[in-house]
Amino acid sequence: MSAEPATMPKQGEHPAPAPASFPPTRSAPERRGSVDVLAAMAKPPPFPPLNLMHDRTRTVSHAMAQSKRADEQRTRDKGKAKAEEPLDEVGVSEGRRWKAGLKPGQAAKKLFPKPNLARRAYRRFFIKRDLKYGREWLPEELEEAARRGNFPHRPSDLFLKMYADVLTCLTRDPLAGNVSPALIGTQGTIPLSIVSTIPDIMQHYQDCIVLAEKEVFLVTNYWQPSDSVNTVASGLKELNKRVGERKGEKVVIKIMWDRGAVQQLWHNHVSVTPQTWTPLGLPHPDEVPNLSLQVVNFHRPLLGTFHQKAMVVDRKIALLNSNNIQDRPNLEMMVHLEGSVVDSVYDNMLISWHEALSPALPCLTGPTPTTHPDLFPFTFTDSNPYLANIDVAKAARAARKLLSRQDDQARKSEQTESLNPPEWWRRTSTSGPNPWPFGTLMHGHGHAHAHGHPHGMPRQDSAADGAEGGKFAALVMQLVEKAREEKARLALGMQGMMNQGQDGQAVATGSNGAAVSTAVEAPRESLAGDAASNGSSDGSHTRVNGVSGKAAAGAEAEKRVLSIKTDPANGSSAEPKPPGFNHSEDLSPTAAAAPQEPPTNVGKDLEPTSPASPNGDSNKGTASSARLAALSKALNAGALAKIDAAIDDETLIHDFKPHLLHKKHEPFPIALVNRRPHGSPGHNDIRCPQAAAWLAALKFAERDVFIQTPTLNAAPIVRGVIEACSRGGKDGKGILVTLFLGLGFNDKGESIPFQGGTNEEVVFRLFGQLRKLGKENNLHVYWYTGKDQIRPLNAVHKSRNCHIKFMSVDGQCAIVGNGNLDSQSFWHSQEANILIDNPQIVADWMDQLRTNQSTHKYGRVDTDGIWRDPSTGEELEKPKSISCFTAMRAVI
Repeated sequence: MSAEPATMPKQGEHPAPAPASFPPTRSAPERRGSVDVLAAMAKPPPFPPLNLMHDRTRTVSHAMAQSKRADEQRTRDKGKAKAEEPLDEVGVSEGRRWKAGLKPGQAAKKLFPKPNLARRAYRRFFIKRDLKYGREWLPEELEEAARRGNFPHRPSDLFLKMYADVLTCLTRDPLAGNVSPALIGTQGTIPLSIVSTIPDIMQHYQDCIVLAEKEVFLVTNYWQPSDSVNTVASGLKELNKRVGERKGEKVVIKIMWDRGAVQQLWHNHVSVTPQTWTPLGLPHPDEVPNLSLQVVNFHRPLLGTFHQKAMVVDRKIALLNSNNIQDRPNLEMMVHLEGSVVDSVYDNMLISWHEALSPALPCLTGPTPTTHPDLFPFTFTDSNPYLANIDVAKAARAARKLLSRQDDQARKSEQTESLNPPEWWRRTSTSGPNPWPFGTLMHGHGHAHAHGHPHGMPRQDSAADGAEGGKFAALVMQLVEKAREEKARLALGMQGMMNQGQDGQAVATGSNGAAVSTAVEAPRESLAGDAASNGSSDGSHTRVNGVSGKAAAGAEAEKRVLSIKTDPANGSSAEPKPPGFNHSEDLSPTAAAAPQEPPTNVGKDLEPTSPASPNGDSNKGTASSARLAALSKALNAGALAKIDAAIDDETLIHDFKPHLLHKKHEPFPIALVNRRPHGSPGHNDIRCPQAAAWLAALKFAERDVFIQTPTLNAAPIVRGVIEACSRGGKDGKGILVTLFLGLGFNDKGESIPFQGGTNEEVVFRLFGQLRKLGKENNLHVYWYTGKDQIRPLNAVHKSRNCHIKFMSVDGQCAIVGNGNLDSQSFWHSQEANILIDNPQIVADWMDQLRTNQSTHKYGRVDTDGIWRDPSTGEELEKPKSISCFTAMRAVI
């Protein structure tokens, strides 16, 4: 690692004391194992040089910005400048000059040239050895790693160990992570997470697209004509309409996918013409004259699939999700990112684009979350404009208005005592756990770091906050529940049983006894795809009645609120949870997510029938039955074989929450752990941040690791699971590893030779190896089970699948994004993932994953690798065996 030359003091002068540094400097004897000692021993340093990691001007996005400025300057000076003046270049950092019309691929090649072949081969050995067999990082090395990231505070040791392994990959190739090195270690917030079927995620895509002011940058793997494509196209048409109404400049749209083309044999990036994309569902330029579309088709033959799925809007937000733009019966996951991490995702997508930007992206030269953070404030729940159409945010917004009106009326009548909430509204910390986490969202709630906490966790709510928050929480829950009930009753043709307000207004009884009217929009019908295809960003809405002033209605509302039994840890019915879901010392999930059924157009698509309750009262359980039917209908989205719910207890669906609005929080450390596409056959390309992060998670975990992935068969991952179960943890006795896998998912593709085998084959091998070591009880395997099912369904039926890619480590860190833990994603495909360091967000995710599926209840596999019905002992029906020729034919 290079160092600045020291300035010698003049004769007679005493040297000035060195300024304090992070980390503190050490004397020579105690620098064993540090970067300097390794360099002295002629071994490659484990980390890239500091100047490479700190220079924010040495990024592809900055180079493209300078090129765009050069082009703008040339345009301005055209016709008045002398012919000999160079108008097509502009100076940047380190004396570089960038020509106008620069391509991202050219900028990346010039900024980050690969070391010579001999140096790469030399470093290749050390990196692979460290990733494969593990390296114990010294405390001073962790401090060196911490300095190589734009983190808001020092990350946890676990995060730094994983991040240190990631950094080693950059010493051989600075672009191993497919992002400029200075942007790989970053920070940000996550105001929203979605765990649901594809229509819900695509609806949020549409909501964000229509709010675009300058540009939309979208990348995906599959792009197939479907309701999902229609949702995106509707968003673009609505955006075109809005731009025309405001008479603004054209919004630039960039879309990249991987559809395979002969031209990619000699040029991986192929420009797509309107004649090609129009049959695929994208609007023709003539339909959207206020938009400027450019589409690129990217694939690196033979095996370098472009598997990334993400979107950036106006360089303000980034969406990172597991689903493609297609219709599949999959449970998927999406995270909404804001802050400096958006710049990192943006830079990564520019590098992937590679080709000329025609036209250039407008936000290249504008302020960014990294350079001007004051212009990009962090907002949450109903204060965030991109979340305005989320059902819970609507209810929160309506509840704030309602409570404000109640307070105004109380002040006018000077009835201060009436401000005390009813008994069923009181949710204080002394009266038991708050069933819903809206209590943390009251006005004036602080979010400062806890004093002295190393990871910047927010402070605990005071008792006053809890009381006011409980009132707000109960009201939000009440409004959401009323919306759910009306939708269910509409499905059954029982609107007359609801208390209708005049002119569609809801009537709620205030704490002072006065009726306060408000209008609350019903949950949007997005999951079924009905609202997604109508070109409107708002979807279908109906007015929802609040609580009436009648005693009977009030008693029913109170009974409905109090009937939900929760435990302190997760806010759902108490039940045993697999390892990784519940740590005694872990934080409880605090996300703002009132339970909600998947919205669907129940009034139009569901049959108005429902079984009566056992006691013969058709009024009881009717709304719940309709919600159960709505859930099954939503989970059937994209299914080839649609099935009904198999559960009898309808209360089991009450905790389903597709949208999870996270509690207000400060930015936290994030690292991009991506991989570039590798087209050549073989299993050699292990030196990338994605592989390093996954293997480091299994290596450095001290308590447990939880993994949910559709497929798992990459040999290093399988070996890492065995090592973690048998020798992981501080004591070396092994840790608990929990796997949520898809039964039969992509069995044809995984049956190809050298792919690693199907999930069932891998599970058999894992238990077989661990049984020899006496550690089989440290591995818990579950087959994915849909929320409305009581047993796993083989993915070959295409009825209930899970496509989520998620890993949690010790409840402290998590990796989420695009990459599966199979051989294709591990060795070949381009992927984008984030590694976060925030135990509260991890707790929220674990709770959302648990409540939105029934895997932990019904999917457990015995230690012999076979699932058996817990009551009958019956095994699942085995599908037909797949030959390698059948598998290869299916892939081709």
